[in-house]
Amino acid sequence: MVFYEKLKIKREESPFSKEIIKLLNDNNDIIVNGLTKITLTIDVLKIEYSGDDTHTIENINWDLLDVKLPSIKLLKELFHTLIEQGHPSYYYIIKFQL
Repeated sequence: MVFYEKLKIKREESPFSKEIIKLLNDNNDIIVNGLTKITLTIDVLKIEYSGDDTHTIENINWDLLDVKLPSIKLLKELFHTLIEQGHPSYYYIIKFQL
């Protein structure tokens, strides 16, 4: 079994996968709220944030909660993080395998 197949098996364990996929599919696989852009490509959730000097992860969490998504911390606990780069005070990107 290859790595990707193992990730797909674990996906069934999370109660949030189906809700997140449904939410994004209902919005044409993209949601923009404030400075946060959330996209879904196949089964990869991508969160991009273009902040300013004083912004933190909490600013991203507020935008996520506004659109009924869990916080970054909870997403990290539930899903495998594929990439995490940058900082909310400039440009931040994180991808999760749903």
